[in-house]
Amino acid sequence: MSIEFFYRNQPYYALINIKMRDGRKAYYVNILKDERERLLYCQNIIFDEDGSVRAREDISSSELSELKESIIVMLWQRLHENAFAN
Repeated sequence: MSIEFFYRNQPYYALINIKMRDGRKAYYVNILKDERERLLYCQNIIFDEDGSVRAREDISSSELSELKESIIVMLWQRLHENAFAN
């Protein structure tokens, strides 16, 4: 799946691969702009936790936190749009 999200008022695109990990859905995020992909390096997995999507790990960087929040909001919106369409 692909999503468009806004980070610091700029549009970005990400590819999301969905896999099962530890018995839950895991969303692997790959941003299509190099500088943001490097920021997300090793922090690119978002988990489905009881019907909501969230990053599990603690995020020490405010820039990384803001980026992941932007992605999670649009991913959640896209998942719910798809759920209502089915």
